[in-house]
Amino acid sequence: VNSKVQRHFGRMGFLQAGRVKGTCDAWFLTKELYFGSDGVNNDAIQRWIPKDRAGEVEVHAPPLPRQVSASDEELKNHVTGMLQEGVPADDGLLRECLRNGASIHNSCAMHIAAANTTGADISVLSMLVRLGGDVNATDNNGI
Repeated sequence: VNSKVQRHFGRMGFLQAGRVKGTCDAWFLTKELYFGSDGVNNDAIQRWIPKDRAGEVEVHAPPLPRQVSASDEELKNHVTGMLQEGVPADDGLLRECLRNGASIHNSCAMHIAAANTTGADISVLSMLVRLGGDVNATDNNGI
């Protein structure tokens, strides 16, 4: 569904089912949105956003799939290994992966480190941040 059609659904009071892949193309309408709080449909169209303002309606699109390279996989495997073995971050190993073209973002290394860091040892996560990892980056599902 293209964004122009989606914006027109939104201006008429429809809501997107979700923000992630697989749900942002589904739309629904609640009884309250259509009939209003009084349960009468006589003013439903009055609540619509005018057609010329449809461009202002926020529409969520799933993130584009990432192209994960062999270097990204290598970085991901090193981060996973460090966390599983409980060893501190190896600055040289992570930097070497980045020099070889790995992307902290594409490899989801930040997400892996955040999800698997236990206790007080956050050295892997801290090192990824120091090397340019974005703490606000989303994963393949937009989360």
